[in-house]
Amino acid sequence: MAQSSSDPWGDQDFELLVREVAYALWERDGRPEGQEKHYWFRAIDKCMQQRAEEDRLRRGIVDPM
Repeated sequence: MAQSSSDPWGDQDFELLVREVAYALWERDGRPEGQEKHYWFRAIDKCMQQRAEEDRLRRGIVDPM
């Protein structure tokens, strides 16, 4: 099954970015144990927001906020 170009998980660079962001957030918060999923999902959210913003900028869409 072919990956859609909008599917972030078809992009190994995106997955690596999520891992790096999750690790940085986890370290910044003092490396709490048992919070892997919390930091993983925070990182996904942050990276997806960044990707969406970059896409809007590429298409010339300005956020009214």
